[in-house]
Amino acid sequence: MLLVTASLVFMAGAGCTQSTSTKTNETVNESGDTVVADNTNMEQGNETADTETVENTNADVGDTNIDIVDDTVIDTSDWLTYNNEEYGFSLKYPSNYSFSESHQGVNFQNAEPSSTVASQENIKFYVQSYSEAPDKEGEAYALLSTKAELSALKDTMIQDSDKTVNGIPLDIYYSYDVPGEAFYRGANFFVNQDYIMVSMVVMPMDIEYPNHSFNSETREWSGNIVQQLNESQLISKNDQMRINIFDTMVSTVQQL
Repeated sequence: MLLVTASLVFMAGAGCTQSTSTKTNETVNESGDTVVADNTNMEQGNETADTETVENTNADVGDTNIDIVDDTVIDTSDWLTYNNEEYGFSLKYPSNYSFSESHQGVNFQNAEPSSTVASQENIKFYVQSYSEAPDKEGEAYALLSTKAELSALKDTMIQDSDKTVNGIPLDIYYSYDVPGEAFYRGANFFVNQDYIMVSMVVMPMDIEYPNHSFNSETREWSGNIVQQLNESQLISKNDQMRINIFDTMVSTVQQL
């Protein structure tokens, strides 16, 4: 259910997305530093790949067990706070980022993007409102899930998610969008009854894209790239910093 819903949401934003989540054990020491010492399991079909990562970061991320990848320290001392009263959540974001709001959610963008493609700098928070979800299937074509489906998905996340952000169950992962021909860093969580999905394009280095039809070969290829991304491979220095910013922003989410 989680993968299907996340996939539908990315279809709305950038096409049909295949998502893969990571499972990690993290702790937060007394100084607020997130310490990761784990075996990360990447699930793809019936296959599981184990990797070991040890990370330290000085990011002010609050009560969270999200691991910040790489050893690049994110200085959040000058970060600003974004409050969304409509959907009841807040988060911190870099002072050199701007944001724009719409009915679908909020989009954060680096005011001085390092990429030649500005959209790759975007961190998008999509919102599926529970109050606007149909009571029954087929009642509203544009909405992705019924109220019953959103409630069931929330119950599943509360039960199964092994990551939390300030007490909010959350899934964080890499995924591949076939029509959009792009890889994403993604996250999903609920605030109250509203479902929030976060995405940002990443560009793995030195890979050759296959025929982008949705078939078993594409699934195997993208699953292999996702596995390497989970192991912090194929990531440029610029993307590594952007991924750290993405993870840190997600780790500051709080319910108002």
